[in-house]
Amino acid sequence: MNRSFLIHLHLAFAALLLPVILMFAVTGAFYTWGIKGGFETTEHDIVLSQPLQNDAEYLHQWLEDVLEINGIQVPSGDGRLKGKGKNYTYEWAGSARVATVAPTSDALVAKLTINESSYYRYLVQLHKGKGGVIFKVYAVVVAVGLVLLALSGVIMALRMPKYKVLTQRYLLSGGLLFVVLLLLS
Repeated sequence: MNRSFLIHLHLAFAALLLPVILMFAVTGAFYTWGIKGGFETTEHDIVLSQPLQNDAEYLHQWLEDVLEINGIQVPSGDGRLKGKGKNYTYEWAGSARVATVAPTSDALVAKLTINESSYYRYLVQLHKGKGGVIFKVYAVVVAVGLVLLALSGVIMALRMPKYKVLTQRYLLSGGLLFVVLLLLS
């Protein structure tokens, strides 16, 4: 690879990916310290013609139907059944909202909870992979781009006699720091 190509590659990845790299960096750093963003919560009691079934596939379809009837967009992520016996909930999480359904003490009433994400929470949910397929593909492209960005920068530095030894020292230091912090965690 010639130097001009490496510089162009490095510049393109840096400029194109900077906004999303910043989003991942900020949301990841804050999430590490428990800052996750908030929700606006609404609860609804849904009258049933028959009791809910403790079955993930059934609850997913039921929840999808109820959301559609009420004009609420379905969450972009996946659903999962939590709990056992009569103490269960079905949670369908996405980047913009989380919808949860649970039985109540009255077998013919279900509790539907909708948590609408704040803008920051929306970004956190995207970071956690709760977005749609398009953003998940974009996140993979960003990950590959970030690796190429780092590699192209290191390759350029290693090719410059003035920075070759310094770059080697930083690579060794970075590797050692990673291993030490990994062992201490």
